[in-house]
Amino acid sequence: MKTAVIYTRVSSDDQASGTSLESQEREIRAWCARNAYRVLRHYSEAHTAKTAAGRQQFMAAVADCKKSKADALVVWKLNRCARNVQDGANIRASLKAHGCQLVSVTEPLGDDPAGTLMTNILFAYAQYNNEERSEVCRLGMQTTARKGGWCWLAPAGYVLDRAGGLPVLKPDGALSIHIATAIRKYAAGEWTKAQAYKLLEAQGMKYNTLCTIFTKPVYGGIIRSGLTDGQDVTAAFPGLVKQEVFYNAETRYRSERQRPRAYLKNNEDFVLVGLLRCPVCGEKLVGYFSTGKMGKRYPYYACKSNGHIRMPRDPLDNQIRALLKSSMELDSVFSKSVQTYVDAKKIELASSKSELSQLQRKATLLGQKLDRLTDGYASGVVDQDDYITASSRLKAERAEINSRMVSLANPTNFADMLICLRSRFPDFQSIYDILPVDKRKHCLMTLFGGLIVGKDRKLYLDRRHPGIQSFLSDHVGQIGQGSNSPHNGPPNAGMMRQG
Repeated sequence: MKTAVIYTRVSSDDQASGTSLESQEREIRAWCARNAYRVLRHYSEAHTAKTAAGRQQFMAAVADCKKSKADALVVWKLNRCARNVQDGANIRASLKAHGCQLVSVTEPLGDDPAGTLMTNILFAYAQYNNEERSEVCRLGMQTTARKGGWCWLAPAGYVLDRAGGLPVLKPDGALSIHIATAIRKYAAGEWTKAQAYKLLEAQGMKYNTLCTIFTKPVYGGIIRSGLTDGQDVTAAFPGLVKQEVFYNAETRYRSERQRPRAYLKNNEDFVLVGLLRCPVCGEKLVGYFSTGKMGKRYPYYACKSNGHIRMPRDPLDNQIRALLKSSMELDSVFSKSVQTYVDAKKIELASSKSELSQLQRKATLLGQKLDRLTDGYASGVVDQDDYITASSRLKAERAEINSRMVSLANPTNFADMLICLRSRFPDFQSIYDILPVDKRKHCLMTLFGGLIVGKDRKLYLDRRHPGIQSFLSDHVGQIGQGSNSPHNGPPNAGMMRQG
């Protein structure tokens, strides 16, 4: 006796026209009994999907046919399993490869060429009918939206009202009042985003919904969607806030999202800030945290220019640590790298004499200002509070200038210290871990020079450090060599991974 797996499906329209799941199953079982098929299993679902792959029960029925070696997959109509020619052909071919045929009880078709032709015609008609209905539905929704009606599910703070013919929204009690309060105070600058979220979270709103309240024009009585070609249409119902208030809130929200938060240059969380450069514009990357939906913070390096590059911090840190760990190869070029670094710093010092002289003049002027301030305080012209504030500021500025002058005048100090440390530690990673943040940067600069982040999420070297480049290209596959320095322009598309 032949075996069969049966499948039934309805959408809301089919249910309304009487093609219920029960009636489909009844007709299919009657057909199986007349044609001597034993039903193995029955799969059923009330679901609408654009493709057959989106219908879970149908895909399970196909898999069952293949596994159980059923002779037929029986449906009420061919459009129950597919509504386009491509899906229909793929399903038939997949079943036929396992000795199973697709059977429609209301559309008896054979396996001969005429039957194949009629099957394809039926699938094509189903596709045409589906697309035509979609177009009519879209035109109706477009007309409704342009009249200011609402064509979608009601957002938080609203309920849908269809009583008047044109579907509109009405405020939903206390929640609508709280949403309006949050938008008004945020737009006026009285509240931060976190304060607005805190109020609405207390009302039971989920985080995903909270993130959209400042970007949903409907709260300002505005319809904006693809149905209106992206244009703002005044809704046929009042918003929770005035349009101007919503626009202010939206503008503030988008401006805050576009600006990545830059952290301190010597922040322990972002050691590579100041060393990494963007492959597009050559600017230094900044470090910041992005907060996920559940409140978890994710560290990133990014270019200040939106859209250039944004990369997770940890893979870059891991590349650096892996390189520092391979001390056997690194030692072979370490002395040459140090000499290259020292030479580069000397060249930099020679080219920055004007900067050094400017700093010396500034330090002299600050000393003179501090002397005059002290004389004024001694003579009673300056009171104690003003003296303490002004003198602290001047001393801090002078200390910063002195520190910069020392760094310009002594380019070899850190290289000498690194040589001394290397004789006492097993590898460079051990040295790197004990150094403070600013000295870690000196360590990386001594060993590698500048670094460029490629769009392939790997680190590349600029051309200021030929010794270490040779080592990297020969021994380390994770870091390649860019064809351009960030100082001469961004790396081109021809950057290749080395090693």
